[in-house]
Amino acid sequence: MRTRFPHGGLRIVFSLFLCVFAAAGAAAPDRGAGQAASDGDPATPAWTRFLYEGDLPGARETLRDRLEARPGDDQARVGLAVTQLLGALERAAQGSYRYGLRPDSEVARFLPMGRMGTLANPDPETVAYTDIQAGLKAWVDDLARVEATLAKVEDETVKLPLYPGRIRLDFNGDGQATEAESLWRAYAAGAPFGLPGSRSPRLGEQAQDFRVVFDMADVHWLRGYTHLLMGTSDILLAHDWEPLFDRAGHLLFARPETDYPFLLEDGYARGMPWRFVDAIAFIHLINFEVTAPERMRRAHDHFQAAIRQSRESWDAIMAETDDDREWIPAPSQTGVVPGIAVTPEMIREWRRFLTEADALLSGEKLAPFWRGSTARGINVRRLFTEPHRFDLVLWLQGTGVAPYLETGDVTDPATWRQFQRTFRGRFLSFALWFN
Repeated sequence: MRTRFPHGGLRIVFSLFLCVFAAAGAAAPDRGAGQAASDGDPATPAWTRFLYEGDLPGARETLRDRLEARPGDDQARVGLAVTQLLGALERAAQGSYRYGLRPDSEVARFLPMGRMGTLANPDPETVAYTDIQAGLKAWVDDLARVEATLAKVEDETVKLPLYPGRIRLDFNGDGQATEAESLWRAYAAGAPFGLPGSRSPRLGEQAQDFRVVFDMADVHWLRGYTHLLMGTSDILLAHDWEPLFDRAGHLLFARPETDYPFLLEDGYARGMPWRFVDAIAFIHLINFEVTAPERMRRAHDHFQAAIRQSRESWDAIMAETDDDREWIPAPSQTGVVPGIAVTPEMIREWRRFLTEADALLSGEKLAPFWRGSTARGINVRRLFTEPHRFDLVLWLQGTGVAPYLETGDVTDPATWRQFQRTFRGRFLSFALWFN
């Protein structure tokens, strides 16, 4: 059975985890300044040793047995969801290796995880467009499984302590998860975001002691991310982008199936002008017909669900009375990510952002349109409920969004500038963290 190559959406969440863990590990290797001591530290669950030994199936089987014996054990349920997510990430890495994702590709380097620990496979398999489509569908199914597991968590006091830097996965699919295949080493090998300290020889030592205690607020956080990633995947699955893969797939993979074999004959390392022309062709080919409109409607539902989960996450964060190695802290707490304080103003503006985003998705407000003198805006809801061909160039020109233009209440750009000011120009970075 062939390993399918999942969608790059999973790269976003994997890279996000690793980048934040890396920043925290480099600056706070152990309990000390900037870390709140835990009162009544929960014992590290015995099953987590399977994760640290690279035995993901063992962890999953142990947790399933535990839930069968104790159906109300929500710590085990959260753990099972973690193993389900890690399984999806592992399959992604194996797909990257099996199909020869190019670690030196100009296109791949713009993907959030495009260079993170990608090994150059000396003998990759041929990858077809149908392989990627099948992988996308499998990825959505995997995420739905994670979300369904988390949705059953009811214990508001649930806690799961983990050492993310000790987790090992089988990145190349050889049946072994060695020390060299830890999440930290994979991150440091690619260091896609160039974080300070990512190349430090001490990074691995520091990572071993980095500990997070996930709680109910983080359950909602992860549920929100599963919806966000399912939504982005459904957008891709809603469109036919096979022509792009046929003519520009070699920018990402070593052996893509293509009707134009001469594209592979130049040699990727030679002929820089051709690589430049290929990159232009890549942009030109972002012109996709909608073939599964129901997936666009499903994506819309996922994005609205992500907003609901973010609200519930922050409600849970603000209701917490402890201070226990928080992934995302309230203003009164100390988080595991050092040097970043969450202020009441940030929370207030984030909640405003959620309200504004919800209004855009529901069609109550319109997104700004960038051409013409008449006040008009884009009905974002109709982008999903009445989808048309997506042509990037025509969208930039403006005619591509013409079917969605309306007059009405357009979101105020001043509101978005306020978001940026509150987060000191780093709103997007915080949005990826806050979800």
